[in-house]
Order: sequence, then C-alpha cells, then structure tokens
Amino acid sequence: MKELEAIKFKSNAAANNFWPDISIYGRYDYYGNNIYGIDKAAKDMRETAYYAGLLITLPIFDGGVRKWERKKNMFEMRKQQETLNAVVEEKGRDIKTLSAGYQEISKALKHYRMLNDQYVRMLEITKKSHPLGEKSI
Repeated sequence: MKELEAIKFKSNAAANNFWPDISIYGRYDYYGNNIYGIDKAAKDMRETAYYAGLLITLPIFDGGVRKWERKKNMFEMRKQQETLNAVVEEKGRDIKTLSAGYQEISKALKHYRMLNDQYVRMLEITKKSHPLGEKSI
C-alpha cells in the first residue's frame, strides 16, 4: 500500500508537470560608487533600485516527455493496484482456510473433552464399585 501511495504521489507530480512554472522574485540592486578600489567600493555600497517580478515558464514543445511520463505512471499505478488486489484476495483465502482449520480443531477439542469427561466418570464408577466387591479396578 505504501508503494501504491508513492506511485500515486509520483503520478500527481507528473500531472502537475503540465502546469506552467510560475516564480515570483524580488531583488535589490547595489552600486558601489568608489572607483579607487574594490574594497572601498564594497564599503560604499548603496541601494539603487528594488525589482520585483513574475516569471512564467511554459514549454511549447517537449517531445511528448510529460505525456509519456504521465501514461507510464498511470500504467504503474494500475499494475500496483492489481498486485494489491491479488495480495488481498490471496490473504482472504488464507484467512478462510485458517478459519476452517480452527473450526475443525475446536470441534475435535470439544469431542476429546467430552470423551475425557466420560472416561473420568467411568473411572469414578470403577473406584466406587471396588469397595462394593468388584475384584479388578
């Protein structure tokens, strides 16, 4: 089930790959105004501008890579679902077999307990009949 969950996550990621990539960015531009040395220019840096932007990337043609990745993930998901269904069915049969075996064993145990009770009663009768004149226990 964890494998199926991972494949579903991967399939969802492949489906989301059809959406365009959208990025928001912001940056400061700095300008060092001292021309006598790089270290002095670094010390005299000041902000000159702040930029914010929105970058949208949408490929026009990718050779069908995204489409086939999505189809491959769908196939893997179906295959994993079939495997999971087969395992569930097999374990169901095992449970039914074990249940039938348990019922048979419990019936046999009940029968043996009844036999044991009968033998205990017979032994008690035999022990009581010995003092009354029975020769052999």
